[in-house]
Amino acid sequence: MIAGRTNKSISPPSRPSDPIGVFDSGVGGLSVLRELEKLLPHERFIFFADQAFVPYGEKTPAELIDRTSRITRFLLHQRCKAVVVGCNTATCYAIGQLRQRFSIPFIGVVPAVKPACEQTRSGVVGVISTPATARSRALRDLVRRFAGAIRVIRIGCPGLEEVVEGGGTTGPVLDAILKTRLAPIRAAGADIIVLGCTHYPFLRSRIAKIAGARTLDSGKAVARQTRIIIESRNMLRASGLGTATFYTTNDPVRFARVASKLLRRRVVARAARV
Repeated sequence: MIAGRTNKSISPPSRPSDPIGVFDSGVGGLSVLRELEKLLPHERFIFFADQAFVPYGEKTPAELIDRTSRITRFLLHQRCKAVVVGCNTATCYAIGQLRQRFSIPFIGVVPAVKPACEQTRSGVVGVISTPATARSRALRDLVRRFAGAIRVIRIGCPGLEEVVEGGGTTGPVLDAILKTRLAPIRAAGADIIVLGCTHYPFLRSRIAKIAGARTLDSGKAVARQTRIIIESRNMLRASGLGTATFYTTNDPVRFARVASKLLRRRVVARAARV
């Protein structure tokens, strides 16, 4: 490599009318899209669900970098002016490589460890996430940086993401999983639980009830950061009707059914191969 140069993929100049890309392994990122649409009502969004490869929590870092790079190229082909990585696991393991490979701005999802540690009164905070996020260096670094004397209990929750992918937000199977996974957090006396997977905000009421604690996620913070970034680049779409277009690498009919339930509006999806 020639000194001073990079091998970044250079995207064409962006316009305010260009869309914002949002992707996740599945429907979890819809919780982030929901917050983005509230704060940026005039923007056009393209949501990409990589459901043929869900769950990301069981993928290797190399697999995550490969999948997220492929998705980014697809979104660049749609002229996206920024990309929101609507997945905690992908943010932990791939966003650094994406920023090195592509010139477009990326906004990641970071578990809300800092505000949880600032707001706890019991001195105990729980963090629930995919197993991959629970054991990630990124999460360990967050805890090391912000917890101080606060006790942080990290719990990986295999199976929970898949329940939401099927559209499950209530029921005995869900409650059984939550009671098992949340037991150590409840026993320790945590008063705040960080939702460290974007699928989990759709389960907020059940998690709060079973754990006896309030919940925090980073959806609103991601939306605020996205607005800051596109405003700083003079790329804010200040008028016009906001829209969202949906793609999935699996069955678009099934995705649309679940997404319609979670977003409480009619969703139509398209199939995509990347």
